[in-house]
Amino acid sequence: MENTKENRLRKQKFAIALLDKDMKVIKKVDHYTSETESEVEIKELVGLDLPHAFLINYKAHGYAKFIIDPMTMKTFEQDLHKIEDKLTRL
Repeated sequence: MENTKENRLRKQKFAIALLDKDMKVIKKVDHYTSETESEVEIKELVGLDLPHAFLINYKAHGYAKFIIDPMTMKTFEQDLHKIEDKLTRL
């Protein structure tokens, strides 16, 4: 039997939350991943001011691996306790 365990791109819906300094959601954008592209541009976010942090897969509706930028990682290390929703903190 051939080994079929390899990374595959699948179309999934993810919510992306933009957080303020109090780790409150200031904007939420729903986005679908691509079955053919491993990187995507989220047009609804282009040109907006940077939030305090991005939370990809807000409310944990999808399953994937994401690259988190250093600014957001530092923010979560310092401010994760401010997020009230326990599911979001996982």
